[in-house]
Amino acid sequence: MNSRIFRWMLAAYILLIFILSALPGTSLPNQLFPQWDKVVHFIEYFVLGFLVVNSIENMNSKFIFILMFVGLVIPGLDETWQSFQPGRDSSLLDMMADGFGYICGSLLALKCLNNRKIIRDNG
Repeated sequence: MNSRIFRWMLAAYILLIFILSALPGTSLPNQLFPQWDKVVHFIEYFVLGFLVVNSIENMNSKFIFILMFVGLVIPGLDETWQSFQPGRDSSLLDMMADGFGYICGSLLALKCLNNRKIIRDNG
């Protein structure tokens, strides 16, 4: 897939994150295992990190700082937005799970990009 498709997927995914964060707490299913909440946060932002890296056409060291910034800003905005929704709260632990997932997803995408580049260069 090219970076343009990943950009569209990224925009739709960020919109989805904020739509889901706007759901009132009463409309969410009761969790049998509340600790799984952090796993959900990790997976949600793992996907985001993967999409962000793949949406950048020419990856270089300059973008690493931009990626780190985005990795902090979006979870912060999401948790802040969520705190204004009825029955929802904001948590530093949720934000940490978001950030860790984002970093892991970004690193996997960078690894995949490097592997594709090596294969392309070696033909």
